[in-house]
Amino acid sequence: MSHVVGTIRCVGSSSDSLNSRINRSSSDSLNSRINHSSIGFDGDYVKFEDLLQKDHLKNAFLSALDVDWDWLLTKLPENILIVIAKHWDSGQETEGVYILPDTNILLVHPPLSNTQIGCFHAKLMLLFFDGWMRVVVASGNLIPYDWETNENVIFVQDFPIVQATGSNHHNLHPFAKDIKDFILAIGLKNHIVNKLSQYDFSRAKAKLIASIPGAYKGIENMRKYGHGRLCKVVQEVCGPNENIILECQTSTISNLNADFLHEFYRSASGIDPLEISKPRAKKSQGVEISLPQITMVYPSNRIISFSKYPQAAGAALFFGKSDYERHAFPKEIIRNCVSKRDGILIHSKFVLARYTQQGQPTNSQKRQKTNKLNSDDICGSNEDKAEFTRKSYVSKETVMAPIRGWYYCGGKIYTSRETKGPQLRINNWELGVFFPIRGSDNNQGDWFTENGVPVPYRRPPGRYDLNETPWFSFN
Repeated sequence: MSHVVGTIRCVGSSSDSLNSRINRSSSDSLNSRINHSSIGFDGDYVKFEDLLQKDHLKNAFLSALDVDWDWLLTKLPENILIVIAKHWDSGQETEGVYILPDTNILLVHPPLSNTQIGCFHAKLMLLFFDGWMRVVVASGNLIPYDWETNENVIFVQDFPIVQATGSNHHNLHPFAKDIKDFILAIGLKNHIVNKLSQYDFSRAKAKLIASIPGAYKGIENMRKYGHGRLCKVVQEVCGPNENIILECQTSTISNLNADFLHEFYRSASGIDPLEISKPRAKKSQGVEISLPQITMVYPSNRIISFSKYPQAAGAALFFGKSDYERHAFPKEIIRNCVSKRDGILIHSKFVLARYTQQGQPTNSQKRQKTNKLNSDDICGSNEDKAEFTRKSYVSKETVMAPIRGWYYCGGKIYTSRETKGPQLRINNWELGVFFPIRGSDNNQGDWFTENGVPVPYRRPPGRYDLNETPWFSFN
């Protein structure tokens, strides 16, 4: 099952406020193209087949860490070119572009980190139809577990073909440019990339945040990808604000420590990575560093043991016992992840952010509004009407409803590390989407769900019981 997040639908969430807040199509609505009640959109999930619309698909790009070829090939048409990028084994395979024998599949092995650590973990679909295209950013792999058993999250939005000039090749919308840069980095040139200029992305609802392996030095390069990119988006959309509480739901945890939590917290606050506000503690100092307001939401062993599909955990969850038992691992920030659908395992990734104090509105939060007064609505002489009408053409700067938080979902975003230099080191390929949260400041109930965020787990997440431990996939 996969939740859709309005333009994101979340696996396991149905939200009228979400559907009304996020327009799933930039011109013709997705609703007008498909019958929701007949294909599974009636509720809070979407089927893989519904997204692809196999009989109408003209061209496609898909990517994932893992692919079940026997399952996937039954879902795809056989008469069109399909491009698929996936992770590969550097010990047995090589980087490059290949034709998958006896299929219509062009297989891409993207460049991997030169550190021998990390993987290609981004889940993106670009689906082309007559007159429109669909962009999907997901947390699920191209395997049956992630589409039929586990909970995942997807962003989906449709974009119409450009009507006027037929192309906007030299003036790509930032959303399309982010997709183009990502596809080029994967190793594709003409395939798919040249098609983007044919579509109108002016009503794109999300900000894309990509992670691409590499070591990025200097503030501008550090702000391109990973949590450095998150920092830039927060600055532009929300403005810098360190009065923030973060809740990170994940299916993968690695070697967390206080230094990295502070680094990620600064980026999530919109504070540039170079502005180091917390000094790093040397091991010889023996000083415990206080932790920022972050919690990590991950299921306990008990939750997995009593789930409906415990065997699916091996394909969905990754956490090493040795990482958890390190002295520097911040055990106190771990919270339990319990699905709103009893017994279902969650493979999605969310970062939920809520401001405890409002910051200053950014330019993106302001809008120019022109008020026009009709002379027929004015009493008095013709001269008075003319004067009032002239004065009514006044441009006023108005402030929209304040941004009270934001959320990110899709791929794992906390995989990058700041190292000496300073520089941002990224090992994984990831992709996710960012949305600001406006609306009420009501503290009753689940604030994120009430404001349209399709959270698939029970909130607020509780601490583990006394004798509970996280579910470990390896030692």
